[in-house]
Amino acid sequence: MYPGEFIKNVYMKPFNISPTQLAESLNVDRTKVSQLLIGDASVFPEMAVRLSAVLGGSSYFWLSMQSQYSLWQAEQHVDLSKLKQIVFTS
Repeated sequence: MYPGEFIKNVYMKPFNISPTQLAESLNVDRTKVSQLLIGDASVFPEMAVRLSAVLGGSSYFWLSMQSQYSLWQAEQHVDLSKLKQIVFTS
């Protein structure tokens, strides 16, 4: 689950928070929040600090969620078949 989906499901839907309200609370442009919510923008350190202050959890939590999702995406899309492992011998 990407961070925006988590934010929608855990915070916005249950507490009836609009993207505009979240953007105002985060003190960012609504477009930035909309991109985050649909997965078109990633959580970078500055946004992680903002999310931590506004929604709770640590900034490390928000960065970790983004990192895990980004790594999962890479694992789904990177073609490993043409890679050649380097064997190190002493």
